[in-house]
Amino acid sequence: MLESNNNQSIVLLLGPQWSVSLWHDLFANSSGFGCSDCIVKVKLAKQLMLHGISMLSAKYYCWAILLAVWDPNVFADTVSRQYGFSVIKVYPHDPQAFTQGLIFENGRLYESTGLIGHSSLREIELETGKVLRIKKLAPEYFGEGLTLYNGKLYQLTWHSGAGFVYDFDSFKYLEPFGYSYGVGKLNPWGLTDDGKELILSDGSSVIYFIDPITHNETRRITVTRDSREISKINELEYIKDEIFANIWQTDLIIRVDPATGEVIGQVDLSNLYPEKKSSNHVLNGIAYDRDQDRLFVTGKKWPKLFEIKLYDLSTLNQKEP
Repeated sequence: MLESNNNQSIVLLLGPQWSVSLWHDLFANSSGFGCSDCIVKVKLAKQLMLHGISMLSAKYYCWAILLAVWDPNVFADTVSRQYGFSVIKVYPHDPQAFTQGLIFENGRLYESTGLIGHSSLREIELETGKVLRIKKLAPEYFGEGLTLYNGKLYQLTWHSGAGFVYDFDSFKYLEPFGYSYGVGKLNPWGLTDDGKELILSDGSSVIYFIDPITHNETRRITVTRDSREISKINELEYIKDEIFANIWQTDLIIRVDPATGEVIGQVDLSNLYPEKKSSNHVLNGIAYDRDQDRLFVTGKKWPKLFEIKLYDLSTLNQKEP
């Protein structure tokens, strides 16, 4: 058992197959640990938690239970900013729309919906939620991410190896959008653009930058926070030189530096729509109105679409108790 002082304890129960190499990896050259008194200082808590994941993995064939009671600031993200949100307005949204991609242009929403046999491309009236136009995909396609670039709508599909390019004004199909790169060669998820390149996620920790003309990969970044990779990157939106990305099956939106992949901010939207009827009805739509600086979010089969405003929690005035 390893304990720290100041009532901030880390209890580590080690099995008999404890790996010596992992032990060394954990504690070598780490001040604050002494085998004689089994003390681990609180400043090692983050390192221990990171290795706690490894201790539970089959790689080391050992069992361990890591229980930590810490000062809330010990595990606080020291790099990225934390954002709160306020709801500005609530709009109706089709509760049957399995939202996979969402954009805002010229006062209207454009949405890509998923599910085999139910996927579509839609134009939606913001105030009423009314579907003004719909282009249904062939039943074998599962719609995914969506973006608008140079007067063309680019729509991804899941597990088909094919995407589609449409004329923005008419929804007329123009050409295929092929992709054969990355971990998810046939499994792209999110799509946005920075005005120069298309930006694509595939559910891993990698974000790909794609030439919109040749459809070839130009570069890629790995999303990290405190040197740890963040996977399950899903829906994307490019806002003010940042990539806003939803982490799949969470209510988190992270703000990513498109040059480095480093997470520079995070907002937790878990209190936005707690009435979800299914674990599959997750946050999965981010759209930005550049003209009026408005941010919209919704989710899969949510009956509501929210206009929200973010604020930096670190800048809030702290009142004296």
